[in-house]
Amino acid sequence: MEPKTPDTFEISLRILGNEIVGMRLTSESKARNWAAFGIIATAILLALIVELMPRLAAIMEIMK
Repeated sequence: MEPKTPDTFEISLRILGNEIVGMRLTSESKARNWAAFGIIATAILLALIVELMPRLAAIMEIMK
């Protein structure tokens, strides 16, 4: 019997070497259903970022 090695799936957004957003999933299942979860979670995260950017820009403008 082969020893189980965990599969990993990692997505990160880096700007000039600094990680802005990162997500890592690890699974010992060979079904790879977790990869679909990772893609869906990333899409939701990106939608939230797009939705919140105008509000964050307004907050940054007020802080000047």
